[in-house]
Amino acid sequence: MRVFGHIHQILMDAGLSVGPAAQALDAQLAAQAQSAELLGQPPPRPLTPAEAQSAELQAQDPVANCVAERGGDPSFRDAGLPGAAETAELTAACEATEQGHADLPPRPEPIATGAVLDANAADAWQTDSLTARLTDAQMAGLDLSDRMALLRHIAHGARVDGEDEQTIIRLLANAPDPAAVLVELRADQSALFRQLDRVIDGDSYAEYRGVLRAAWFAALGPAEAAAAIQNPVTALPWADPGLISSLTGDGRVLYDQVEIGEDGLIHIEARVTRGPVAIPLKWPPLDPLAMVAVRYFADEADFEAGAGEVQYMPAVEFLGLYHKQVGQTRRQLLDLSLLGLGAMGVVGAGSRLTLLLSAVEAAIGAADIVIREHRAGIAASEGGQDFLDAWDRVMTLAAVYGIAQVARQLPELVRGARNAWQRASGQADGLDAAGRAAVEARLAELEAHVQQAQRASKLRQPKASPEAVDETKAALLDTRPHVRDTHFADRAAEHAPDTGRLPGGVSVPGLRKVVVVESMPGGDPVSKVEVFDVDGQSLGTIKSVKDGTAEVFKVPFEPSMRLKVTRADGSTVDWTSGPAPPEGLRLRIKANKAFRKNGFAGGHTREAWDDVQTIYGGVIRESGHRQIGFDVPGHGPIEVSQIRYEVKGATGWKPVAQPKTIFEGPGDHQLVAFEEYMTPYVADAIADAPDAVELTVSVPVLNRAGEPTDVRVHLIRRGGEDGQARIHSWWVDDASFGDARLTLGDSNGGAP
Repeated sequence: MRVFGHIHQILMDAGLSVGPAAQALDAQLAAQAQSAELLGQPPPRPLTPAEAQSAELQAQDPVANCVAERGGDPSFRDAGLPGAAETAELTAACEATEQGHADLPPRPEPIATGAVLDANAADAWQTDSLTARLTDAQMAGLDLSDRMALLRHIAHGARVDGEDEQTIIRLLANAPDPAAVLVELRADQSALFRQLDRVIDGDSYAEYRGVLRAAWFAALGPAEAAAAIQNPVTALPWADPGLISSLTGDGRVLYDQVEIGEDGLIHIEARVTRGPVAIPLKWPPLDPLAMVAVRYFADEADFEAGAGEVQYMPAVEFLGLYHKQVGQTRRQLLDLSLLGLGAMGVVGAGSRLTLLLSAVEAAIGAADIVIREHRAGIAASEGGQDFLDAWDRVMTLAAVYGIAQVARQLPELVRGARNAWQRASGQADGLDAAGRAAVEARLAELEAHVQQAQRASKLRQPKASPEAVDETKAALLDTRPHVRDTHFADRAAEHAPDTGRLPGGVSVPGLRKVVVVESMPGGDPVSKVEVFDVDGQSLGTIKSVKDGTAEVFKVPFEPSMRLKVTRADGSTVDWTSGPAPPEGLRLRIKANKAFRKNGFAGGHTREAWDDVQTIYGGVIRESGHRQIGFDVPGHGPIEVSQIRYEVKGATGWKPVAQPKTIFEGPGDHQLVAFEEYMTPYVADAIADAPDAVELTVSVPVLNRAGEPTDVRVHLIRRGGEDGQARIHSWWVDDASFGDARLTLGDSNGGAP
């Protein structure tokens, strides 16, 4: 099957329709122009300015040629970089030769392809540097499996530096069958595409993008390429005059998300800004190998495109434009902070403009659409022109200076326009009731957003760099399952006997931990447990042991084993032991000292706590309840409850020292919203105390009266295998539930 047919099938499997381009693209004319260009083989990737300059210098400089031929980098010769020592030695030797004082230094010894493949098979650490020594001809001779194995090894290295990036690019560029390589990159939900996108950056990313583009068109061939650009999967607008320009003018497409998801598809979200209007856009997920049409509404030098041009490319190449925008925006956000825009400037990191003002932008745009629709009727009414003049002042200042720079003036401007409308609306004879209601609703919505932004501007802003925020975001995302879900096994597991044998003489190799499995209340008790090995051979039947007044079965937990559990009614259930037993069974929780101190691990959502009560309703009970409520900019109201509870032991009910804090509402929506908002503040706290095991993070919020205050978050960190501290868990600290500015309720639970 030709590669285009293969890729077409990938798109169909992903549920994407390959249909005509968006009408707004003038696709026919643009496609004809592109078709003429594509009738020959794709042109070689143009040299970057730096590469062109280097090539010109080397052509005129025999010393540079001598250095390059022996594995040195001529550009390092006068750089004074510590890592350029080897190149400096080569340069000195080549200069001596040029002056007739010495013989040419030897070229590096060639390396056998087999030696590189053997090193990779042994997972040797020097595989990266050995691969870099392969010539282009040797790389071209690699078969597909060896090529991809080397790519994966280098891309997943502990550190991917500039030489590694160049080796990756050479492995891709020298592939004799680009179609097969593209299919491999797309395999396993685009796993290798995702990894390469993470590890390649800077100038190397531009080269990587060019190699992908060349491979894509080479794989299609001229005829299929000409057909493909007639039917791109989707159209993507591009207008990026820069952040400063967008704040003082209009016409920017701001991409909030362009990334390859775990499903292997590219997810794209953007906002089109024009003056104060911000229109959200979201595309269906795109296959990385789908043909897309990119229309430029502003000049884009990095992609050699002018305003009005359309470029056709695989969707994965579009990531290059996004990375360019993110890097440029981050630098300009720093410039803005130095210019003193202050709290009403930007919040957070990356390419996302201020969350505080995005709702205001959208509300101004929505109001303006309605007002323009009814402008003639408003102008014909007594007092209507006064309102329109007031509204035009809002729009003019917002369009000329941008929302960020007039944020502090907006409340007064909007209030003036609203008052003028209230004076005019009662006499707006030129408007029908529906028109008056539409204008009133949009103005009321705008005023509410402005008031919210005005209150939120009083909050302390984070200082963390975009890189620190990204790192903290990833760490919190890794921790989220522990925070969201209850981990019953953390409290139910016990250390196994040193003998490695269970009651009844059952021997389990490597036995480390056991749990007691029991029926849920009201169910028939467990009467027998048989253990099997991986081949299904019985290792024996576990004997019950006396625990207080009950007969219990201690079953292997680490390592996990195959079990057959029999109940008193004769019913059986197969279970591979682990943290989630089959329906009708549960892991026993004991009211021991450890549980009375720490309680259940994780599970900081309402749904998780409701599950705890369902499973252990006869063992635990609530004894107290406190609740706080607050707003966070960009996410709205959040409610968090603190639940005190008791556990039932042999001598009665005992209090659990550590209360459970839970985010209310369905699923983990509020927990995730607060986690995302607090991320830059957590990054600040970690930067201030990088080695701390426990941290208290003050997160600025608005209480329900709109007043600024803090929610305190307790954060636990533990050392990883590499010695670096990792976020292990976090919860809302007890002190926040004693803050009268946040409290919504305080009650006793079911304890007598």
